[in-house]
Amino acid sequence: SKIKAEFDVKIMWLQPVGGSQALVQLRADHSVTIPESASSNDLQNAIQTALMGALASLDRQARAELGQINNIILHKNPYRGAGRFTVARTPDLTSQER
Repeated sequence: SKIKAEFDVKIMWLQPVGGSQALVQLRADHSVTIPESASSNDLQNAIQTALMGALASLDRQARAELGQINNIILHKNPYRGAGRFTVARTPDLTSQER
């Protein structure tokens, strides 16, 4: 048997100051094969593995795409699980008076 997790995601970034906006479309999947004789515990583990694999792929894609957009910094949030990210705006140093 095969278990497959698929995600089709749209992430929209709107920045009111400066009028910047971006739309990123991502698709990720991950599949796991389990034997027909698998127990319910094995099945549950395979489902979790498929979901986590698809989420890890989605995270890598999102970081790559969002990292290309100006004024967005991606960093790990120490209060969340591994692989999650938060988005922070960077100051525009070119528009500040010196």
